[in-house]
Amino acid sequence: HRGGRSAPPRTFRRATYDITVRKPRDSRACVSHLVVDGRGIDGTLVPPAPAGAIVTVEADLDPGAP
Repeated sequence: HRGGRSAPPRTFRRATYDITVRKPRDSRACVSHLVVDGRGIDGTLVPPAPAGAIVTVEADLDPGAP
């Protein structure tokens, strides 16, 4: 299990996003995979949630990014 760094919750369009970034040693800031509310998603954009929702986001950074 890789450790993650949690940021303070963010609010966007009245939904709250609880974001954790998992960064392998020596990786760069390039997102390789997102998990939103326990489900992997395609791409690197988190879909907007309805107002009042609390969304858990886990972002894995690519260890091989330049």
